[in-house]
Amino acid sequence: MTANESEPTGRPEAGTVAGDAAHALLARHFWGVLTAVDGAAPYAVPVIYGWDGRAAYVLMLPGRKEQLLRAHPHACLSVIDGVDGGSVLLRGRAEWVEALPAKVHAADVVRRQMAGRRAPSVRDAARLVHARILRLVPEAVEHRTRAFDLPD
Repeated sequence: MTANESEPTGRPEAGTVAGDAAHALLARHFWGVLTAVDGAAPYAVPVIYGWDGRAAYVLMLPGRKEQLLRAHPHACLSVIDGVDGGSVLLRGRAEWVEALPAKVHAADVVRRQMAGRRAPSVRDAARLVHARILRLVPEAVEHRTRAFDLPD
């Protein structure tokens, strides 16, 4: 397999990700691009996410992204490693977190992943009650070791 080929992962069992490298990349970063379906076209937006080893969590405000994901509950989270050029495409089922204990878990996952970058505020805690929280449960994970090869 060359550096530009994907590691074939097929459809992992619900809640699992094939490959330690894919898991490590998802856990190391917190910015990604979430793509939803808007009719026949993709709709992609940058998001902050958290990865707990079983699912990715995205906290969002009401809007177009939420409407699209509720209408078509499948999405793709793309995460790129700017250091080594690797990337992960996590395609999965979009589920909505409604119960407050589950919302607290999701917010904690995102907060821990962002540790050292921004401390949560009282305002953040107040917003959590009304937050829309997406849990993206993996159906397929594609890991690339490098986005492209640079010439020597």
